[in-house]
Amino acid sequence: MLIDERDHVLIVRGRQLIADLGIDAEQIAATRRVLARCCVDWTHRRPHLVGALPAGITDRFLALGWVSGTAGRSLGVTAHHDRQLDDWLSPESVGGGSSDLSRSGSFVGRA
Repeated sequence: MLIDERDHVLIVRGRQLIADLGIDAEQIAATRRVLARCCVDWTHRRPHLVGALPAGITDRFLALGWVSGTAGRSLGVTAHHDRQLDDWLSPESVGGGSSDLSRSGSFVGRA
């Protein structure tokens, strides 16, 4: 959910998705960092999310080999990243297969 024009909180589906990745939502929320905030990249001038949650997801994707570090702060995607993301976001795989989940839906919600 959107707290204000920039900050977000996890909705139920988001908690299920990150739990499926092995990320503890309570541990992420307990940090001093903002959970998830919309920010514009200075170099490319494109919006992206910053904060404890995006950092945790990035760390997990790196650990799983879904992305890899490249020169500088860039990340490279693996050959099978589309399939891995589809499998992770699939309604059948999230939290035991809740029927109200859509494949393209967000896990960070707005109020």
